[in-house]
Amino acid sequence: DRLVIVETVRRAAPDALIYAGVSGLGHRHAVRNARDLQRAGVDLAVLMSPFFVALDQEQLVNYCTRVADGSPMPVTVYHHLRMPTPFAVPTVARLAQHPNIVALKDTNGGDANRCTEILAATAGRPLRFLQGVEKLVLPTLEAGGHGCVVAQGCIAPQWYRALFAAWQAGHVAEARAMQERI
Repeated sequence: DRLVIVETVRRAAPDALIYAGVSGLGHRHAVRNARDLQRAGVDLAVLMSPFFVALDQEQLVNYCTRVADGSPMPVTVYHHLRMPTPFAVPTVARLAQHPNIVALKDTNGGDANRCTEILAATAGRPLRFLQGVEKLVLPTLEAGGHGCVVAQGCIAPQWYRALFAAWQAGHVAEARAMQERI
């Protein structure tokens, strides 16, 4: 059960920042999940577009807004190219204006230009951009992104930590070598 997993993680890492998926069968379900997960120790709700229905971009904005309005914790929207409804760049820019939508995880399949477009469209907003594609971590940091949440990071977290540390220290060649290794 999702709550048991979160409670276990919170006990094991009491100071960690925990993100957890809240997506459900509609906005009410997602808000209910957010409330339950917050009580279990989650810090940020992760919201994907609905799994089972394609929405137009206005409907997607309304869905995310309703969840963000009802969520007791900040929301990270999660774009994944395999979902029925993608988060278009103008939609992300609109959602970045919501005070309770604080981050975007973008798993777009490898389009480095999309990262740059989103960062330009959300400039001046506090939205954090987290890359979800392994090969785009360094290009995302170079474009002004904030970090990554990648599957391979569960297998080789030290590679991503080394890339990020090199980037923060201004060691671009070392960061590029780590990106190549990844």
